[in-house]
Amino acid sequence: MAEAIGRPDGATVADLDAGVWRTMTAISERLRTYLLALVARPELAGRRVWERPWPLGLVPSMLPLTVRVQNVLGRQELADDVERLCRMTYGELLGVGEIGPATLLELACTADSALNALDHGSPAPPTDVVRSLQAYAFPPWATQVSTRDPRFAALLPPGDGSLRARILDLEARANDYPAARALLRAMPAVERRCNAIAALSLEDTVDDLIAAATGFPPAVRRAVIDRLGWGGAPRVTFAAAAARAGLDRYKLERREATTQARLFDRETYYFPALDRALDVLAKTAPSSAGEAAAVLAARGISRRPFSVESLRQLASEFGRTMPPGLVALLPRRPPPRSPKPRRKRPHLRLVRSRHDTRR
Repeated sequence: MAEAIGRPDGATVADLDAGVWRTMTAISERLRTYLLALVARPELAGRRVWERPWPLGLVPSMLPLTVRVQNVLGRQELADDVERLCRMTYGELLGVGEIGPATLLELACTADSALNALDHGSPAPPTDVVRSLQAYAFPPWATQVSTRDPRFAALLPPGDGSLRARILDLEARANDYPAARALLRAMPAVERRCNAIAALSLEDTVDDLIAAATGFPPAVRRAVIDRLGWGGAPRVTFAAAAARAGLDRYKLERREATTQARLFDRETYYFPALDRALDVLAKTAPSSAGEAAAVLAARGISRRPFSVESLRQLASEFGRTMPPGLVALLPRRPPPRSPKPRRKRPHLRLVRSRHDTRR
């Protein structure tokens, strides 16, 4: 076999690297048969196919695989599941119904070639840092957590974009170790904050968000929430909201303006209670607005019946889409009245009297 690959006697399996292409231009049938038998050996069953982590921007569907292998990965739901695929062992891949030694060998070699091309000879970040950051890139909240959200601004190191986008950027900038380590150190606190937010009701999530953005006392936050219509009831006037909190109306107007200004880009905020509410109501299809409000309280999503009108207000402000069935439950607003035609005033003309001698 050493002669087949142009290596001296005593060569081992470790010599089957990219250097063999310096002495050969095509793989022989004998070498191919040997490699197929090698990947199917029981000794490799518990060993991972790829020891190094995959960059987050590389997915199996991007690899230049044959149509047969692409179809197999698609049917087995592995074409875009990097997290699952890069952790599989030889035995696990061969245990998949349609994957045999030939498919496994093509996939492993093609992926290794792509990984080598992405490296460009630059030193990769430490493996533990990369793998740890990859674990934080896959949760659903990774696309919604950023420094623009006031609840996470103090937890994350400075930087633009969502958490997943920042990890992708750090994958591309392999030499930026300080930024990668700083982001990794912040992840436990971010994860704890996300878990705490996920346990909150709709009302408490809104209150927690405004508290993080403004620092207003509870009475002022309650008045602002009532005015915006985010607390489970339709929005009220400035006078009514200010009277409930014992505030001056004009001070409340300034507090509302401050809240709106500090909650910029809120369409991307992490709001699991709102997402759960819309998902539950889309599946249950309530027949009335009152039933929809009661469903949210019964499921523990809100602390009390939460009006559909208030839910629509939240969905509109935080970039969510209302299910069509809920839109039909909203009270119809009367069409704007057409302005009345203006009555023409009679045109007055000054008639000069024939007895008037003025010129």
